[in-house]
Amino acid sequence: MHIEILSNYIPTLEKSLKNISEQLQKPDGDAYRVFDGLPESLWDENSAQKSWECPFYQEVSGWLDARDKEWRSMLYWFEIDANQNPKVVLDKFWKFKTEKPDFRIPALKNNAAKNESRILYVGKKQCGDLKGRIYTHLGYNKPYHPGLQLHHWAQGIPFQLHIWAVWIASESYPLLAAFEKVAAKHLNPLIGKHT
Repeated sequence: MHIEILSNYIPTLEKSLKNISEQLQKPDGDAYRVFDGLPESLWDENSAQKSWECPFYQEVSGWLDARDKEWRSMLYWFEIDANQNPKVVLDKFWKFKTEKPDFRIPALKNNAAKNESRILYVGKKQCGDLKGRIYTHLGYNKPYHPGLQLHHWAQGIPFQLHIWAVWIASESYPLLAAFEKVAAKHLNPLIGKHT
């Protein structure tokens, strides 16, 4: 009986893996974008402009909106470029985490200091509003919304942010958490614990 139930997911798993593979191999930016000039381009709090109106967020949300209507779920990760020292990023993150306990930011891995990965964080979003999830990671939401909160601690680090987003078909919802864990194990992000 259990074998029959599990075997029902095999076609879904095969379809999902094929879909993920195809997205990652496309050269047209479907699953991958590099955003320059971060974090200064995130948003200027002293301007009259609202965070969701800043050109950077408009660019990110436009990219996500085009696929949100079609897929509704995604596996995503943030990556810093090869010229940036991960230790500098981690030091700024740890300082912010220690000084601002009210912010719900992810845990720092126990071995983070020895980790030479350029992947900041791996996550998932299920059932739509993909840009809303990224919005919080960028630091535009309230402190009690969990996320990276980049805007609040990454100022002064001139890095490019590579955002990867792989869209997942609706029939793969039950497998999304498993995909996240496998991706985190493989990508070894600096921030976030995936047990």
